[in-house]
Amino acid sequence: MRGQVIFISLLALTTAAAGQKVPHNLPVLFQYSEPGHNVAVFRGAQLKQAIAAGLVPGFGNRAGKKIDTSAADMEADKAAAAARAAADARARAAAAKAAADARAAAAARAA
Repeated sequence: MRGQVIFISLLALTTAAAGQKVPHNLPVLFQYSEPGHNVAVFRGAQLKQAIAAGLVPGFGNRAGKKIDTSAADMEADKAAAAARAAADARARAAAAKAAADARAAAAARAA
């Protein structure tokens, strides 16, 4: 008898909880809602759109503004990446030269 009461209670709770869908119009990959908190997982471009539309709280006052992803911005990012790569290559070359000089100096002392 006790088992039946527990089963019926759990069935009633499950049915009541399943009927509480929270409607949303956010472009989300995954969303989970409880009375205490909500979780929404956005994906790339959809996150940018949601922020631009002011749908994501905590990202400043960006309501109505579009996020600029123009070709000029992309070219600037590519140029900055190329500059970083060139600086890294120069640093590696300088380190290799310093190591070679140190080996040559050690060989000269040993001779």
